[in-house]
Amino acid sequence: MREKMIVNNDFIAGIFVGGMEGVEEEFELFTQSNPKAMVLPMASTGAAALGIYENGNFDDSLKDDYAYIALFYRLFKDYL
Repeated sequence: MREKMIVNNDFIAGIFVGGMEGVEEEFELFTQSNPKAMVLPMASTGAAALGIYENGNFDDSLKDDYAYIALFYRLFKDYL
């Protein structure tokens, strides 16, 4: 079901929040099938999202900013 949901759709962004098993797999599926999409691992939520963040090159605010609504407005300003 995960694969069908992720691979069969075109996304402009993927937001990864917390998580445990399966989140890393979802991240891999997402980045492979949506290579131009923005990837936002919300490291401040910990768990798998933090691991994805630490293994990539992402905006520092994803780790330090807890004002999520304002953060999303800033990151998605070109899409809104």
